[in-house]
Amino acid sequence: MTEIDFTGFLLAHKCMRREYGRLAEAARHPRDVGHQAAIEEQIAVTLSVPHHQHAEEDRWLWPTLRKRAPAAPPELDRLEAQHTQLHPLIASAGDTSRPLPMRATVLAELQRAINAHLDEEERAIRHRLYSQPVKAAVEALGLGQSRTPR
Repeated sequence: MTEIDFTGFLLAHKCMRREYGRLAEAARHPRDVGHQAAIEEQIAVTLSVPHHQHAEEDRWLWPTLRKRAPAAPPELDRLEAQHTQLHPLIASAGDTSRPLPMRATVLAELQRAINAHLDEEERAIRHRLYSQPVKAAVEALGLGQSRTPR
């Protein structure tokens, strides 16, 4: 069985876990037009991450897990359903027709939802697929453990 390199996957998780909360805080009170533009740019960049990651999970991770762990489908179905539930929050957070301070609440809600999803996703993958080298990388990055949203 070929080992899967989860480094990029886990680094994306680590970034998502914090960035939406930071953006929510910044969005509440932009200092000026330049600061607002910088926040908008960062929102756009960070919202592209879950879209890309979900596409990659659909393309190769979930099919690989389904082959390697035949008992995993209900767990994977639940994770895929959570992606669908996250999409409206992602769209709302990126809706530039709404003022930035109004989207701060959505960004904070997205952080809570994405952290809960990532906790479950990391647990599922850790239990279904991780080998010793991947477990060591997960531990080194401080990932794969339940944590409260920040």
